[in-house]
Amino acid sequence: MEKQFTIQNPFGLQPSPARHIAQAAKTFPSSVSLEINGKRYDAKSLVQVLSADAKYGDIVTVSANDGMAAIAIVDTIGDLLTSVQPGAYQP
Repeated sequence: MEKQFTIQNPFGLQPSPARHIAQAAKTFPSSVSLEINGKRYDAKSLVQVLSADAKYGDIVTVSANDGMAAIAIVDTIGDLLTSVQPGAYQP
């Protein structure tokens, strides 16, 4: 299962959303990856997610394999990538 999402947070993929992505990915038994600007990152690793240095407007491909559970984790991470939480991030 693979889907593309566009980062909607004006501050990009900062520590708080990155932490939520890694936590969500860890609940999935198989591998979950993010592909950003042609590079692949392990979504279960907070360090790797942060090192992607994804910015507002970047397109992220989220991939997971394992049937129906893959659809759920890809959609969950997609929701985190496309959500904007007013006041949650300070420049």
